Amino acid sequence: MRNWIAFGLLALAVMAGTPARGQTFSSPRQRAKYVRLYNKGNAFLYQGQYVPAIAHFKQAIAIAPQLPGAWRQLGLAYEGMEEYRSAIRAYQQYLKYAGTRGKYAVKVMLRINVCRSKVGLPPKKFETFLTGRPGMVNVTCNVEGALVRVDNVQRASTPTGPLPVSPGLHTITVSKVGRLPWSSSIVIQSGQNASVNAVLKPDPSYHLIVVRPRIAVPKTTRASVIMRVNVKQFQVFANGKRVASGATGAYELGSGIWLVEVRAPGMLTWSRKVSLGKGEHRVFDVRLYNRKRQIAFSRYAWATLATAAALTIVGAGFGFAEDHAYERVRDRDASSRQELDDFARRGKAYRAVSLTLYGAAGAALITSAVFFLLHHRSESATGKVPLSLSVGRRGVSLSFTREVDF
Repeated sequence: MRNWIAFGLLALAVMAGTPARGQTFSSPRQRAKYVRLYNKGNAFLYQGQYVPAIAHFKQAIAIAPQLPGAWRQLGLAYEGMEEYRSAIRAYQQYLKYAGTRGKYAVKVMLRINVCRSKVGLPPKKFETFLTGRPGMVNVTCNVEGALVRVDNVQRASTPTGPLPVSPGLHTITVSKVGRLPWSSSIVIQSGQNASVNAVLKPDPSYHLIVVRPRIAVPKTTRASVIMRVNVKQFQVFANGKRVASGATGAYELGSGIWLVEVRAPGMLTWSRKVSLGKGEHRVFDVRLYNRKRQIAFSRYAWATLATAAALTIVGAGFGFAEDHAYERVRDRDASSRQELDDFARRGKAYRAVSLTLYGAAGAALITSAVFFLLHHRSESATGKVPLSLSVGRRGVSLSFTREVDF
């Protein structure tokens, strides 16, 4: 999750540009020092090195606190470290000096609401001063009958058509009984048509009370279990002793708590504690997993995971080499123009190698995840991996077809 946050912050930081030129400095040397600290902070921010980035932005703010750019970049760095309350304070300082009509004011308001949601605070309503024609918001949801609110005003219930809204920053909230509420902030420009997809997850604290009719149970003192196993040759043990099946295929046991085990040659043992009352009859669907294949999948998974880690480390090394080469070009740390060109070509080569290694590491990581899935659930009764691949208008999606225990 943290990697996705870093990618989003990198995209926002690239859009920030250079510091504003309208600030008055006491001397050209002071301005040059500010620009140098600001640019170095941005360089660390682009690389995901948030601690030195925060230190450089704070030094730049100490020189010229009225410049809003450093406050915004400081907020992005705090957000990358998941220090959301500090990020909110930095963003608020940006709005204090840039105003609500600033170049990045709407985006900063959006980041404030994202940070507030991370710490459990409700979204804040901002006056964005955007003008123009009303826009439309199309809200889709994975459940029907959910209430849709725009800026805490109920507008419709799912499924719903496009909702007209005024230009500016709006908070969309979708909720339903038995589901965790979903909320997101969105910026609507003049005449814009936007879409949001709300995914409501089940609320684990919600319990639906169901009254079941009583079923008559025949009075008998014997209890039994029926084992439906995905292999033909197997043995059933109860509290460590082998149990033979009766004429009906059931294994008769007395009432009480039993440790029931199902064993088969070359397969992992299935075991479960079973509580049986007088005259109770229970049926179990047992899936035994191949021992050798499970061990092989586990080895392949760890080997590909280690390969991904090694490729990532080497790729990071080439990335640092690229930064060093470009830094020498920026600082003119060379005796001739040809030497500067050599550094630039070297930086490009390092970048190509670094990106290639990162791509290979990603492929190895995906392969490792597949092997881990095969290790846990490949030898089911159906022999299928619990994954579903679907192609739609929004691209390719990969999802689990049933619960997987890791």
